[in-house]
Amino acid sequence: TMETYIHDIFGPNGALAQHFSGYTPRPGQIEMATAVDRALDEGAHLLVEAPTGVGKSIAYCIPATYHAYPRVIIATANIALQEQLVKKDLPLLQQILPWDVSFTLLKGKTNFLCQNNFYDEEAQGTTALARNPEDVPLLKQLVTWAKSTSTGDKNELPFEAPPRIWKRFSTPSDRCLGKACQYREECFYERQRQQAYKAGIIVTNYHLLCAHLRTGCVLPEFNMAICDEAHKLADIARDFFGIQLTAGSLRWACQKLKDHDESLHESLERASKSFFKDLYRYLEMKDRSRITEPNAVAWQPLATLLQKAEIAYAEVTLGNECHKLYPRQRRVIT
Repeated sequence: TMETYIHDIFGPNGALAQHFSGYTPRPGQIEMATAVDRALDEGAHLLVEAPTGVGKSIAYCIPATYHAYPRVIIATANIALQEQLVKKDLPLLQQILPWDVSFTLLKGKTNFLCQNNFYDEEAQGTTALARNPEDVPLLKQLVTWAKSTSTGDKNELPFEAPPRIWKRFSTPSDRCLGKACQYREECFYERQRQQAYKAGIIVTNYHLLCAHLRTGCVLPEFNMAICDEAHKLADIARDFFGIQLTAGSLRWACQKLKDHDESLHESLERASKSFFKDLYRYLEMKDRSRITEPNAVAWQPLATLLQKAEIAYAEVTLGNECHKLYPRQRRVIT
C-alpha cells in the first residue's frame, strides 16, 4: 500500500536510513512524497511549493519510479537539474529501492552529432571551410571526436562548441532527412529515442514535452508528467500553444484586405492602432512587460473586426478556389 512503501523508504528504519548514516526523516519531504504518490495513483493534478532543504527531487522521484507503468516523464527547464537527476538521484534510487528502476535522459535532436552533416563536411574539407582562423583548432577537435564518439552527445566534448561551429555538425528537426537518411541505422538521436522506450522514467526538457503535447509523436507513451521548476514552463508553453499578434502583422493583414473591403480595412486599421496604443500606454504606466489583470486593455472591438476579416478572407479564398475548379465556360452558338 501507499502508506507502507512511503514508510519503508522514508521512515527512521527505511531504505534511506539504511543507506545514509545519521539519516533523519524530514516531515516536509514525507508529506510531499505522499501527496505526489496520491496524485500519481489517482491521476490527479498536483501543485507543490516547498522550501530549499526539503529534498524535492527525491520526494517526487521515489513515487515516480513506483508508478512508472508504462512510464513517467520528469521535465525541467534546467540542464543542470536534468544531469543531477540522471547522474545522482536516480542512480541512487536504483541502488536502494526494492523495485526495478530504469531511466534515461532524452534530449533534443540538435544536441547530437548528425552523421549525414558530418560526412558532408568531411567530404568538402571541414577545416578548409572555416570562416575564422581561430575556429580551425576547434574544428579539428570536433572531427577527431566525431570519429570516435559512441553517443554523439555534444556534452561529451571537452570544450564548449560555439553555435556557429556546432550547427555544421548537427541538424534541427525541420531539416532532418528522417527515414531517407543513409545513416538512419547509426543515428545517435534515434538510438537515444529507442533507449527511451525501454525506460520507466524519462528525464527531458520542457521544449520536448510541449512539442509532444502539440504533435503526440515526440515522446514514448507515458501516464504522468512531473514538471520541476514549473514556473518556467509558462513561457515555453506559450510559445508552443499561443498565437502571436503584432502591430506589424495586423498592418500586413489590413493591406491584404484593402482591395477586397475598403471599409473593413479602414476600421481594422483604426482598431489596431487604438489597441496597441492603449496596450503600450498600460505597460508603460505599470512599468511591466506583461498584462496581469483581466481586460486591462479593451480588446473586444479589435477581436470583433478580426472575426469579420477572417470571414472576408475566407470568401476571397473560396471564390478563388471555385474559380480554379470551375472556370467560366464559353458560350458557343451553333
